Amino acid sequence: MSNLGLPAGVPQVSFAALCAVGLYSATPAMVEKANNLFVLILATAFMGIIALGAGSADFGALIDMSNQHPQKVADAFPIIFLSLVYHNVVPTVVNQLE
Repeated sequence: MSNLGLPAGVPQVSFAALCAVGLYSATPAMVEKANNLFVLILATAFMGIIALGAGSADFGALIDMSNQHPQKVADAFPIIFLSLVYHNVVPTVVNQLE
């Protein structure tokens, strides 16, 4: 992708600065509205990707017993607990910073 002739890192820093200024100058209501809009866009994009992939999905393979490996569930526990802790820690830290 082209940087439009700019030195390396300038587009990224400009984007970060623009986001920071926007968040700093916006009211909490404006931030909430923007967040709701971005969540709606993300959900729409996700549903579009699901709709495109559903035509080529092999749903029979999902429930076929040859593809089931219950002994691997224990290997997933660290990831599951890490995600639970992450989703608990971030809101707590944000709440404490407010």
